[in-house]
Amino acid sequence: MALVVCILLYMIFLGDRCFGQDFEIPEATVQLLYPVGFTVSIPDNCGEKLQVACKHFKRQLRRKVASSVQTLLSNNLYPVGFTVSIPDRSGIRLFAFHGKVNEEFTSPQDGGRYSRDITRAKNGKWTYTDKTTRFKKGDEINYWLYVDYDNGRNQLGYMSEFRKFVVRECPRQLMNEKGDCTASDPYHYEVPEPSIEILTPRGFKVSIPDQDGVKLFAFHGKINESFDGREAGSFSRDITKARDGRWTFTDRVTLLNPGDIIYYWLYVDYEDPSGRKLGYLKEDQEYTVGGVSSCMKSLTTWNGEVACSAQLLLDEQFNRFNTVNWTNDIRYADDPDFEFVIYDKHENNLNVRDGQLHIRPTLADERYGSEFIYSKTGYDLGSSCTADVANDCKRTSVGGYTLPPIFSGRIVSTNFFKYGRVEVRAKLPKGDWIYPQILLSPKEYEYGKTNYDSGEIRIAFLGGNAHLMNELQGRILLGTSVSTRNYGITKTTGNDWSNDYHLFSVIWNPESISFFVDDREYGQIIPPRNGFSSVVARDKPEAASRLKRGTLLAPFDKDMVIKIGVGVGGHTFPDSIPNKPYTNEEQKPQLKFYKAKDSWMPTWTRESELIVDYVKVYAL
Repeated sequence: MALVVCILLYMIFLGDRCFGQDFEIPEATVQLLYPVGFTVSIPDNCGEKLQVACKHFKRQLRRKVASSVQTLLSNNLYPVGFTVSIPDRSGIRLFAFHGKVNEEFTSPQDGGRYSRDITRAKNGKWTYTDKTTRFKKGDEINYWLYVDYDNGRNQLGYMSEFRKFVVRECPRQLMNEKGDCTASDPYHYEVPEPSIEILTPRGFKVSIPDQDGVKLFAFHGKINESFDGREAGSFSRDITKARDGRWTFTDRVTLLNPGDIIYYWLYVDYEDPSGRKLGYLKEDQEYTVGGVSSCMKSLTTWNGEVACSAQLLLDEQFNRFNTVNWTNDIRYADDPDFEFVIYDKHENNLNVRDGQLHIRPTLADERYGSEFIYSKTGYDLGSSCTADVANDCKRTSVGGYTLPPIFSGRIVSTNFFKYGRVEVRAKLPKGDWIYPQILLSPKEYEYGKTNYDSGEIRIAFLGGNAHLMNELQGRILLGTSVSTRNYGITKTTGNDWSNDYHLFSVIWNPESISFFVDDREYGQIIPPRNGFSSVVARDKPEAASRLKRGTLLAPFDKDMVIKIGVGVGGHTFPDSIPNKPYTNEEQKPQLKFYKAKDSWMPTWTRESELIVDYVKVYAL
């Protein structure tokens, strides 16, 4: 009877509730359900004869079945089922859901395709659950809710307005309030673009970079004949072991001519961090053989292999956090800049959204309170720490030495290279004592692990202080002394370089290192006649001796990786800068910096973040 009265009153008054002013149906949470997995098996029916052929057939069959399973699992953006819930509250006696898919309600008398009364709350919620409906992007769930509520005097019926939920292309928990996807599946894997090399006089190579979790790489190819479905092809081989950082298929027999087309598809067995092993495909690929020399050899090497001239080696658009290309750098900051930072992967400090990488430093107080830096139990980064030294993974406050007062983020490229052109389109951060880290750092530190003995190239450096933001620097670092820090600096002045996006570039070749902003060269560093070893000889004779083993460009003649992050404080800022709240040589600089937070914290705003639009690497 209450429902009938409620409906009549709703039709008359078009109100949110039937009567009374003491209850209003809250906003419901609509959660799509996603399949978590299933098993597929095939019979083991090979006889004693034809064992080799039968096993090969089974392997191919398993791959096809597994790839079909993987398609369903990895494309779990197509949900099956949904839940609709409201929080429990004292007095609620019944919750009813009425819904339709892709069809709007015209009258509250319409119960809808889904119509169910829920008589008991579970886990603090009144929840309607459907586990059968399949959805695709763009589907609409139209619904209205009804609640029986006892206010202590009467039990009344309340009805909501008509509501709508639109199925987006990613899980609900990854959406912001606008319905846009804010993150990606943490276990998703994509088969990377392969490197294809035509061999002389015959043959070709196809390879992908190694990555934790890859267990098998398979190549299937044909020459001048496209695939009809997922055939094995003229070339069909499983590669079970990576060599020199690559999973490589090699053919040394086939004679290829200019204009020939290699049609191919790739398959990868990948075990994600949860232990789930899935098969991933890269289908419908083709490669056209160029002229007699289809690849003009470059001076650039990429992951240890010679690249083709002007080849685009990396094109990172940050549509998601791509673990094929990047890893999080998780550690305490230390030598040689001693910045006042713990690098972590917390979403407040580092995230990818709207096709861009965002890195923002935050005060540790905001996460753990004002006593964090004085903690005697310390802060442990645990198994996720990427540092080699234990002290860079866990520290405690001892003898007046405090924990770093700032959390920030930094990523490191999984690919390494020697020589090339790097382009980074970014908006640099504002805020006192904040600075961007857009770097080329050594992969192996072959000339020494401390004090920049193995060098560093800063593609773009800009202090975040208001009086520093008109001087953009590109620089190399050869050491930590005043002379070696200041040796390789190029700079250009202008307005505030952090106001807009700019394209920061470096061309690194065996003879020189050149810096660009918005395609304009503003500096070039050429080693002296006796090499960079002569620059460091007076301050560090042992380091100079090691550099003499390399080329004149040493230490910049070894493989490097890209690092992108945000630092705060430390030795990066010289003591000559006005109003600096600490000195680089005092015993407890980060404590003094922290105690002066009232002077610098007001300058940290929503613009105190590094935003990276894209990163590209080209061979010379």
